[in-house]
Amino acid sequence: MLKTVEKTGVAALERAISILGAFTPQDRGLTLAQLAERTGLYKSTILRLAVSLERFGYLVRRADGRFVLGRSLFRLGQIYQRSFNLVDFIEPVLQRLSRETGFSASFWIFEGAYRVCLTRTKFSTGRRDLSGNVGERCRLDQGGSASAIYHAFTGDKGARYDKVRRDRIAVSLGEFIPELAAISGPVFERDKLVGTLSLGGFRSQFTRQVVAELGPRIITAAEDLSAALAAGGTGER
Repeated sequence: MLKTVEKTGVAALERAISILGAFTPQDRGLTLAQLAERTGLYKSTILRLAVSLERFGYLVRRADGRFVLGRSLFRLGQIYQRSFNLVDFIEPVLQRLSRETGFSASFWIFEGAYRVCLTRTKFSTGRRDLSGNVGERCRLDQGGSASAIYHAFTGDKGARYDKVRRDRIAVSLGEFIPELAAISGPVFERDKLVGTLSLGGFRSQFTRQVVAELGPRIITAAEDLSAALAAGGTGER
C-alpha cells in the first residue's frame, strides 16, 4: 500500500498545491474564476480546498472575494532558505556584484524541472529592480541564462551549450522575457553544479560592451564562490 501511495500521490493534496502554485509574483490577488482557469479545477473544488488552506494559513480570501497567499507560506519560505547554509556564502558575493555593477544579483538553484531563486540582492543605484523574487520558480525549458547554465553543465549537447561550457557564462537577451536580459555563471561544490549567479536588467542595457564587462565579473565571482564552498562546505541540506 505504501508503494502505491508514493507512486500515485494524493489527488486532493495535489489539487490544493496546484491552487497555491497558480499565483505568480505579479499577482496581487486572484478571483475564483482566475484560479479555476489557471488550475483547471471546478470552482466548487477550489472553494472546498480553500477552506482547509485558509484554516492553516496558506490562503486568505479578502473581502472583495479575491484570494491571496497566506502567512504560513512566508514562514515556510524562511525556514527553507535558512536550511541552506549556502546562503551564508552567497549573500556577500551577491552584494559585492550588485555594488560593483549597479545591477540586481540573484542566485538560482535547481529543483527537478525548475530553477528556483534562493536569494537575491536589490540593485544599488540607477537601475530598476529586475532580478527574480526569492522563491520564484521558472521552468528550465522556458529559456534564460540560468537555465542554459543548467543544461550546459548537466551534459546537454548542442553548439550553444558547448559555448557555455567553454566560456563559463551564459547570456540571455530577451529569451525568457522579451524586454529583459541576464548573464549567469555556474557555481560548483566539489565539481557538482549547485546553482548559478545571475545579473539581470533591461535588454537595452545589455549592450555588447556591457556584456563584455559583466562576463569576467560573473566568472570571477562564481569561481570565488565555488572555491569557498569547496573549502568550507555547505553541510547537509
